[in-house]
Amino acid sequence: MLNVQGLPPVQYEVTPLQGGFDQITSAYNLAPGALRDCVNFACRSQGGYYRIPGYERLDGRPAPSRASFVAIDVTMNPGEPIPPIGSAGSFGNIQGTVCYVDPFGKYVALTKTTTTFNSAFVPGPIDIGGGTIGQATAIHSQLSIRDNAIIKAYAANIYRADIQPVPGSGPIRGVLYFKDQAFGFRDNAAGTAGEIYRSTPAGWVKVDLGSKIDFTDLKANINEGDTLTQGAVTAIVERWILTSGDVTSGTNTGYFVLSNVLGGSFTAAAATVGTAAVTLGGAQTPIT
Repeated sequence: MLNVQGLPPVQYEVTPLQGGFDQITSAYNLAPGALRDCVNFACRSQGGYYRIPGYERLDGRPAPSRASFVAIDVTMNPGEPIPPIGSAGSFGNIQGTVCYVDPFGKYVALTKTTTTFNSAFVPGPIDIGGGTIGQATAIHSQLSIRDNAIIKAYAANIYRADIQPVPGSGPIRGVLYFKDQAFGFRDNAAGTAGEIYRSTPAGWVKVDLGSKIDFTDLKANINEGDTLTQGAVTAIVERWILTSGDVTSGTNTGYFVLSNVLGGSFTAAAATVGTAAVTLGGAQTPIT
């Protein structure tokens, strides 16, 4: 072996991967270990960086990555094709949506299943759209690891197709998580106002911001949750804000934030909230 004489030894320098994500500081002044740009990496709250496991669309419906399936052996009636992917119906005592079709026509895989059994499959007719087209004969159990992975991906596609973007127009203005629930912000279809949507098992649902009504001369302190009443019209007071004066004197102005308005619209007249008298300034108006 050639022994090179006179060369300096190799020197190692350790750079801790910390410092956070910084796209503002000049590259010349950036601390070693700071993150300048990245793809599929994020900062840890305790310091350092990590690779993001993946991205998944959501609107509150079941996550595609958690999709499950059951494979069913089938025998089709003469002249009847195997139901295509996306077909929904009953296969014996299992109801579900076809997510995968065996290329050789021996079995199908179902997802979004609802069953009438606890542990045992009951063979029976295949009913798609009110007509019997074949027989579901058994649970298909001869699936390889590769088969399972492929079918699970097909099942995820069925769930993924259900998930919709935040309704409205233009770009998403923002998203946040609060109490394990996602909220999305986007302009309405006309682009005239911003709206808030929350994720639910049924998808994105618009958040009702309630309504607002001006008042004068509130005669006593009230509690949030009290009922505002004027004849047959009622509402729940979620918040009340004084803009001038005080309750002690009974001379004041302010407004109520209302929810659950029933019976129509309020008018500019006397009303009660809880046991306190108040004068309303007119009809309630939606908060946008």
